Amino acid sequence: MEKILGKISNVEYGKDDRGCLGLHFTFTMTSSGVSDSRAVATFEHSQYSNWTEEERNDSIIELFWYLNNLLDEAKVSSVDKLKNIPVELTFDRNLLKDFRILTEVL
Repeated sequence: MEKILGKISNVEYGKDDRGCLGLHFTFTMTSSGVSDSRAVATFEHSQYSNWTEEERNDSIIELFWYLNNLLDEAKVSSVDKLKNIPVELTFDRNLLKDFRILTEVL
């Protein structure tokens, strides 16, 4: 596992091209200037999904708790204010595995 410092260069809440609803991040790594995208806490939202209403509601609740905790860690009040927040990105080879807000520098 490799840890690299970076920042959130873009974050959006909505659907992606696969029909998954959630938070979609783009990160810029300070060491290389390379960007990487990641969708977190997503769920498929289409007429063809086989989710029960309870599963869908649980996923929505999980997404909002995740968002609430993320905003609290970053000390901001809305998704658009997450832009330029410093993060630590964790990679396994070239695959982005996780990230965390660098709360100690905020």
